[in-house]
Amino acid sequence: TVLEWPPRSPDLNPIENLWHILKVRRQIHVQLGFAVWQEIDSSLCDSLLLSIHNRLEECVRVKGHWTRY
Repeated sequence: TVLEWPPRSPDLNPIENLWHILKVRRQIHVQLGFAVWQEIDSSLCDSLLLSIHNRLEECVRVKGHWTRY
């Protein structure tokens, strides 16, 4: 049996439901990422910045190979 398919009918097009689900999930991940970013303590950033000299020295010492950082 062949049914008439109404043009531009998102209710009958499963991919539209999938796109909606993906948009909702993406938004949840964006919100989670933002929340995690805001929870980062400034002292962590300070510590990372203060370690740059040691990181550079280590990189030179191992001639550009993997470091412990």
